[in-house]
Order: sequence, then C-alpha cells, then structure tokens
Amino acid sequence: MHGVQIKKAKMDTVFLTNSNLAGAVLNDVTMHMVEMTNVDLSGASLRNIEYDEFTLRSLEKANLDGASMDDRLKSDLSG
Repeated sequence: MHGVQIKKAKMDTVFLTNSNLAGAVLNDVTMHMVEMTNVDLSGASLRNIEYDEFTLRSLEKANLDGASMDDRLKSDLSG
C-alpha cells in the first residue's frame, strides 16, 4: 500500500500491523481502534485526522519519520 491515498475515510477496528504505508496520504481520516504497531508511515501525510486513545497509542509504535502531521497530533504523540 506504499503511496496510497485514503482521504476522508472512516476506519473502525482495522489491523494494519507491520504494513508499509510509506508516503501514504491519510488526510481527514477518522480512525477508531486502528492497530498501527510497526507500520511504516515514513513520509506519510496525517493531517487533520481524528483518532481515539487506542489508535494514538498504536501510532506511537509506528515509524513516523518525515510524516506530515498537524500540531495537535504532534502534541498528543509527545505526551
């Protein structure tokens, strides 16, 4: 799924563990119970996403090198 564009989608109870989403565009996506442990999101765009606590904790275990995200997500990830 490298470089995929998923915009304005609603993801509910999705397991993406160990997936390659490098360069993906995930703008305006709503995520509820999305498992992203070890997902490669390097260079991905995660702007204006909505997420629950489970998804946020999972994102902490993803590769976010060079990912574009808004200040709220950056702040939530830094604790």
